[in-house]
Amino acid sequence: EVNGKTLAYQVDQIKTVEPTDTKDLHIESGQDLVTLLTCTPYMINSHRLLVRGHRIPYQPEKAAAGMKKVTQQQNLLLWTLLLIACALIISGFIIWYKRRKKTTRKPK
Repeated sequence: EVNGKTLAYQVDQIKTVEPTDTKDLHIESGQDLVTLLTCTPYMINSHRLLVRGHRIPYQPEKAAAGMKKVTQQQNLLLWTLLLIACALIISGFIIWYKRRKKTTRKPK
């Protein structure tokens, strides 16, 4: 959102460049472009990742559909992690119970 107006951009180029290479960051006259600059690879940061997009008409229904998809993916991830955590807890309890049972047995 810029000055109370929501803008939309579509990614049209992704590049990895040297930190000193700035030629892709210059303004192109007659173009409505935006470039996201970030460091890459993760934790090494020896290069720069440039993600460029051109402006497209903003469609609120498309944005809402995209957010719904992201929310569904987050929910799926959350339920998967919850299921794994429950399985680990139950497995740990079973192992603990069997070991405890083994050590409390009295020899005949």
